[in-house]
Amino acid sequence: MKSYKNKAIKILCLTMFMATMLGCDDFLNINDDPNVSTQLNLPNTLGFAQVSLTSNLLEAFNTNAGSFTRMWYTTGIRDYDQNQGTYSTSWTDIYAGPLADLQIIIDETSEQDSGYSGIARLLKAYGFSILTDLFGDVPYFEAANPEIPFADLDNGASIYTDLLPQIDLAI
Repeated sequence: MKSYKNKAIKILCLTMFMATMLGCDDFLNINDDPNVSTQLNLPNTLGFAQVSLTSNLLEAFNTNAGSFTRMWYTTGIRDYDQNQGTYSTSWTDIYAGPLADLQIIIDETSEQDSGYSGIARLLKAYGFSILTDLFGDVPYFEAANPEIPFADLDNGASIYTDLLPQIDLAI
């Protein structure tokens, strides 16, 4: 009696499993998320890039530099040492976030939406001018290119030489 009951449970479970697997025609299609848009939403992307650029520039770079100079003046540099990791998160966030979003807007906007492209060019020029002022040589010409994960550093003078025509193009 007990073995009959075990066999019946196993057959029932196997039948339910097979019915579930055969009843779902797109069961293994897990890479398509219906809640994520594949179309560029210009107002949202530009708005997010504006807020992200401002918060990244003000939050980390400004706060750390201000704290560093204030504390250096009052106590001494040895107590508040900054190293290569001080700005690493901010650096990554600004390149992977707003600068990448602005480049996508520039690359994917149509002629009808040239206002978005112009604003994105101005913000990109502003962001890179601040980064160049703070760090000197930064990745610029190869930056925000997904095919180049580690872009080379570009000379600050060559960055400024390219930023001015970008501003003119934006206008």
